[in-house]
Amino acid sequence: MTTTAAHTEARIVAIVHERGHILLEQLLSCLPGSTWNQVFLGVDALSRQGAISVRRRGFDYEVWTPSPPPDCSFESLAATVMRSATLMHSR
Repeated sequence: MTTTAAHTEARIVAIVHERGHILLEQLLSCLPGSTWNQVFLGVDALSRQGAISVRRRGFDYEVWTPSPPPDCSFESLAATVMRSATLMHSR
């Protein structure tokens, strides 16, 4: 994972957790410095990690925050995303 990918993922997590849910197209507009591919790959990676969820809503896709475990905070989740990105980048 590159530093750019880690930064994009951290921003995605922050936006989704702040809003609770957001359409993928709206998420793209919140990240003007990122390409569609970067956002899509970030959403894909984060959904596979369980940090966010994606569901189809009509013709759109909605990104939302799954119910976190009671001992999970946003800060610990963001730290985990950044730590995994750092580990992948150092390889």
